[in-house]
Amino acid sequence: MDGIDLILGNDFLKQYGKVQIDYREPKASITFGDQPLAVITSQRTDHTTRSVKLISNNDVTIPSFSVANVGTVAPALQAENFCFNPSGQLLETKGVSVGHALLAAKVTFVSLANLTSTSVWIPKGTTLGVVSGYDGEVLSCGLTTKE
Repeated sequence: MDGIDLILGNDFLKQYGKVQIDYREPKASITFGDQPLAVITSQRTDHTTRSVKLISNNDVTIPSFSVANVGTVAPALQAENFCFNPSGQLLETKGVSVGHALLAAKVTFVSLANLTSTSVWIPKGTTLGVVSGYDGEVLSCGLTTKE
C-alpha cells in the first residue's frame, strides 16, 4: 500500500459501516463495507459550494417588535430546500433575526423579526445568515399563505 494515504471522516465511515485493512504481502487491500477501495467513487454532487451567505437585496426599515419581509439574493446552490442558519452578529448588533428555518429553493425573501424596542435599518448587502442545501424529507402542514 505504498503511496496510499487515507484520511477518513465520520460521514464516510458511517456510510460504509466497516473498514477492513489486509496488510499482508504481496498485495495489501482495503475494503469499505463489502467494496474494495478501487470501486468506491466520490459522491460529490453538482453543488458549487456546500453553504453560502444569504444577502439582503434591498434596504428595509423594520419597526420595533415587528416582522418585515427582506428581499434576498438567490443562493448559488442546487437544492430543493435550504437550511438557514441566522447571523449571530446581526442579532447581536441590530437585535434582528430570521431564526433557524427551512426555506424553499426559490428564496426571494425572508421574514426578519426586530426584537428590539426601536426601529432598525437593514441596508442592502447585509448578511442575514448562511444557507446550505437540504435534501432530506420535508413534511408539509398544509397551511395557506393567508394562515
